[in-house]
Amino acid sequence: MANDLIDCAAMADQAEYANVKLEDAVARIAKPYGLTVRSEIDTGEPFARYSIDLAETAFSAIEKGARSRRALVLSDGIGGIVITQTGKTRAPAALTLPGNVLRSRGTFDYSGRHSDTTVRGQSEGAAASPVVRPASTRRQSRSAPRIDRTVTAAPTTRERRGIAATGRAVDDEITPHCPVVHLARSQADGTSTQAGRNGACARPAAKARSSH
Repeated sequence: MANDLIDCAAMADQAEYANVKLEDAVARIAKPYGLTVRSEIDTGEPFARYSIDLAETAFSAIEKGARSRRALVLSDGIGGIVITQTGKTRAPAALTLPGNVLRSRGTFDYSGRHSDTTVRGQSEGAAASPVVRPASTRRQSRSAPRIDRTVTAAPTTRERRGIAATGRAVDDEITPHCPVVHLARSQADGTSTQAGRNGACARPAAKARSSH
């Protein structure tokens, strides 16, 4: 059952997956539990490295990847998992009081909101392809063994951006200086950190205003 993913270990056949899309990683994690996986959305670029922490629950291993792609992972109620997103279509009519709303009660709590939300992460992608300078062509003695010398150059600006990625969002409704920094739980690139900062800012804003 899908709820077993919350309480039980990931039980993956390996500690990390290389060059996999989100739905492929989720399928591998869910396979031992007999759960099927289908995606209703484009989950974006593959993860260069999708790691699973020691003793991490299956749901935690899935959720951290879904968060970086702004995806929702839900049970379909019939033994499967669906990867989807929140709907973008608005209701056909507005809620009005008096009108189609008989009564309403609201809760407003801004304690979880921040003026600036920053998500930082790092990736091994850029460092995986070092820049190698040609070996020295200095003339050597015939009797001496040939030595090829290669020197790895320092990372370029573009490579440094790939190693360290940052996403930032501003909540205009929070005027006091109240920043927060989140660390990406998976290998992060520009897409992951931008999606992560959007989610980290939007979720507290949605929870701050609850109506019944």
